[in-house]
Amino acid sequence: MENLTDDLLRRAIGAIGVDVAEMSKPDKTRVVKDLESRGFFLIKESVELAARTLGVSRYTIYNYLNE
Repeated sequence: MENLTDDLLRRAIGAIGVDVAEMSKPDKTRVVKDLESRGFFLIKESVELAARTLGVSRYTIYNYLNE
């Protein structure tokens, strides 16, 4: 399962074409929306993983999902 989540994250981030450290809020929102469309957030602890990877809080991930 870890390989699946890592692969999904890598692909979503790669599609933006910018390092995570340089991503704007709209970039991170697009990553989260892409992950949501692929069912990423159905996986246990995926919100925490996405938050850690993008350098934001779990609360921020939920806000991005609600936008």
